Amino acid sequence: MFTVFQVCETLDISRSTLLYYERRGLITAVRNPANNYRLFPQSEIDKLRAIKLLQAGGLSLSESLSCLQGKLTPGQMHERLSSLAEQINRLEQAYSILQALSGVSSSEKSRNWQQNFERQTPETYFNWLKTQGFSELQALQIRWISKDMTGNDDYTERFYELFLNMRRQGPGDSTLNLEILSHIDSHEQIKSILDMGSGTGAGTQFLVEHLNANITALDNAKTFLDQLSKWVKSERLEDRVSVIDASMLSPPFKEKQFDLIWSEGSAYIMGFTNALKTWKPLLSDDGYLFITEMCWLTDKPDPEPQHFWQDAYPEMSNVATREQQAQQAGFELIVSKTLPQSAWDSFHQDMRNQLQILRGKRGEHRAYDDSDAEIDMFEQYAGQFGYQCLLLRKQ
Repeated sequence: MFTVFQVCETLDISRSTLLYYERRGLITAVRNPANNYRLFPQSEIDKLRAIKLLQAGGLSLSESLSCLQGKLTPGQMHERLSSLAEQINRLEQAYSILQALSGVSSSEKSRNWQQNFERQTPETYFNWLKTQGFSELQALQIRWISKDMTGNDDYTERFYELFLNMRRQGPGDSTLNLEILSHIDSHEQIKSILDMGSGTGAGTQFLVEHLNANITALDNAKTFLDQLSKWVKSERLEDRVSVIDASMLSPPFKEKQFDLIWSEGSAYIMGFTNALKTWKPLLSDDGYLFITEMCWLTDKPDPEPQHFWQDAYPEMSNVATREQQAQQAGFELIVSKTLPQSAWDSFHQDMRNQLQILRGKRGEHRAYDDSDAEIDMFEQYAGQFGYQCLLLRKQ
């Protein structure tokens, strides 16, 4: 026989819990005739051990007792099992969220949570990142490049290293660009150009060659701008080309400062309609905006590219919608052309070559795998999505 103290110590439960079990009729004590103290036989202790084991399995106190009495049906057990599975799933989600919030995990679950946050409330997510101590540049990198708060620095380092040595940071086609320029009424009226998101300067170099204008190249990736600055100096173009380290979200320029804004593949960082709204005041009266935008080129894309772009660019839309949005924003649509597949083929071949070099030097990395996945997506579903090149005139 065991006293109250001995039972509590053996089973690691409190005195109040033991007495509660007795009041519920789960166990029965006998009285010591010498002092009237409660005593519990071994069978009652074994019953409590069994109840604790069943509770650890997710059963309630009543269900545990019913199970011992043979009154808990298989159907009730399956129902409880399903309920427990739901609780486990919620706890795992909560754990992943806390890992992501605390920045202690770069697991796939953590990245998925961050992507889901960004997908559902993009601006709130972007602003929240900045409250966590990330600069605007870092927040943009997390949102559009690494998708990972914890592994952002390492990922973006690999990303920039990959693109730094490529001929272009995005696909482009000089022949198409020349055709676009031919739709500008008078090249002589283009005196000042802003290359928005210039990267290492593929667009800037094209504009220097084909337009007699002063060019401001803006980007917030210092690594790219350093390379562009070296080219400007080597070509002795300091009097024509200015290189500016600044944000596209709030460019530091006066209203009506530019006759042409040139944006190849950079508007998605702030969203197409937001880019139109933010950049329009910078254009002179009847000034031009050349902008390339990732669009759906079919009304019925396959599920895999839909899923891919839902994560990569949730705001992506079709060509007709983008053209309509441009007109609603106060622009005249001058010409709209789809970037040819040959531009993508050339860009991806260059990327493959650089990936091979980097893997040989630095080994495998998620940034390289993600780049491979993007190339595979473009090749497998060619024609379902791509860059649409729009020349717009401010009205």
